[in-house]
Amino acid sequence: MNDELIDQLRTDFRLVRRWHIEQGEWTEADAQEFVEAIRQAIATRNVEHIEGWARTMADYAKPMRELTARIRAFEQRIREGKGKDDANDKHGS
Repeated sequence: MNDELIDQLRTDFRLVRRWHIEQGEWTEADAQEFVEAIRQAIATRNVEHIEGWARTMADYAKPMRELTARIRAFEQRIREGKGKDDANDKHGS
């Protein structure tokens, strides 16, 4: 089994877990159920389950990363003084 895949799965899961808990979509108990299922897949080295969890978490994490990147880019434009112009262009000012 590819340790890089497992590392990425763990990274993606941490992001997904934090996001869903912060949004009130998951409780700690909900998250723990995922933790246990992923741990079991890794412990048994079940390639099919590990790859399935990795794809699932990557799919969940992708829009979160994209949103975070857009927010960071917008914040950077604001710091550079460009945010005001962007807002005025969108509102027709």
